[in-house]
Amino acid sequence: MLESPNLIEANFFTVANNLPYQVAHVRQQKGLRSWADGMVLMVKNGLKLKSVSLETPPIPGGGTAPHNRYLDWSLRGILVAKIEGVTFLGAHLKSPTRNPDKNDLVKRLKQARGLAAYAKRFKAICS
Repeated sequence: MLESPNLIEANFFTVANNLPYQVAHVRQQKGLRSWADGMVLMVKNGLKLKSVSLETPPIPGGGTAPHNRYLDWSLRGILVAKIEGVTFLGAHLKSPTRNPDKNDLVKRLKQARGLAAYAKRFKAICS
């Protein structure tokens, strides 16, 4: 789930609806903005969630310093979860504005290329 509430609300949702899932949650752009939405991955109980993290890899052609890369990802990033030998990547690319302009579309394309470049690190899902 992208633009999810905080971890407490996501856990409450699963309990209130009697869903057999554990919740993996990351706050977008590493908590640099308190209003930022989080990203949630619901993992079926019984599956082993090995790790979950928020990554902000470089955008191809960009020269942004690592501590500012969240800006290239529109204050978002990539949720990276390792579940029983499978790596799951979740991303929310730049949303078009009401009147998308060329800059929105260019940024979204750069983010998609950055996601593809990052995914190539995980040979099992790219071969």
